[in-house]
Amino acid sequence: MEEKNKGSAESKKDKSEKIICRCEEVTEREIRESIRKFDLDTVAEVKRATRAGMGLCQGRSCEASIIRILCEEVGRDISEINADSTRPPTIPVETGVIADVIRGVDVNEEF
Repeated sequence: MEEKNKGSAESKKDKSEKIICRCEEVTEREIRESIRKFDLDTVAEVKRATRAGMGLCQGRSCEASIIRILCEEVGRDISEINADSTRPPTIPVETGVIADVIRGVDVNEEF
């Protein structure tokens, strides 16, 4: 019986250490602690406090999980939580391409 309790405690720990935002490596525990500590109640506030959803994917991979956690922590229905605005992901651009644009070279010819 003691083994079951131990497993239960370990699974709770594993859940809290689950990475929610892979881009910024933010865990579920960090999100939950920030919501409680700073009395956060919007996705935008969670993003500012933890950087979850601010990485390369701009929340496309983690925003649903952030909303779920926020709902659980503040006791609100998912329909009451507004998703944050998303921005297109950035891509690396070579400096030469930027220089060509400034010089007026049609960079689309190369692609």
